[in-house]
This record gives sequence, structure tokens and C-alpha cells, in this order.
Amino acid sequence: MGLAIHGLKRPAIGERGVYFVEQTGRMQVNPLYGWDQGHYLVRREDGGPDRVFTNHGLPVTAAAPAPSPTSLTLSRGVPVGVTVRRDAPGGSALSLSAFAAAVRDAARAQSGDDR
Repeated sequence: MGLAIHGLKRPAIGERGVYFVEQTGRMQVNPLYGWDQGHYLVRREDGGPDRVFTNHGLPVTAAAPAPSPTSLTLSRGVPVGVTVRRDAPGGSALSLSAFAAAVRDAARAQSGDDR
């Protein structure tokens, strides 16, 4: 017996990705932040670098710290600060290392750490 929720896409076995987890210490239907918003796929195409895509396959083309809480708007499936382009080729997606650097920069900006 199991529970299935429409629209919930859990990471597949063997999937390569970046996952932002809310909390592991309590029972949750999905521990990923914002469900889709905390789930990114990592793909390597044509022997190039690892690149980052949303879990719906859209290339992530930019990532920046979110604006101040007073200027936040509702998400359209990706977090504020993450840019995707539906019409962009997969090669335009951020490399995994660039995405990781952008996430680190955003975390530093949010915490006030300027190192």
C-alpha cells in the first residue's frame, strides 16, 4: 500500500541531481523544499560539463540571491532568483560548478557572511 500525490515527482533511483531538503527528522510527504523548487537534475550532454536543469527538464540559465522578503512574489515552479529559459538549448544551462557557486553566494548573502 502506498500514497500517491498528483504532481509529486520524487527523485528516481540512479538520478543525478541537486536536492534541497527541508528537514529529515520528521515524517513528510516530500522533504524537498517547495517540492519542485528543491529538485534539480544534473545532466552531461555530448561529453561536456555537468549542467543543471529543473526537474521538468528546463535549463537553469542563472541563479542569484533572492531579493529582500518585501519584494518577493509568488513562484512559478522555480524559486525566486533562479532563471530558466524554455526556449534555450541544454548547452546554455549553468554548469554544476557555476550553480553550486551561485547557491553558496546566495547563502552567504542571506546570512550576511561576506567571505
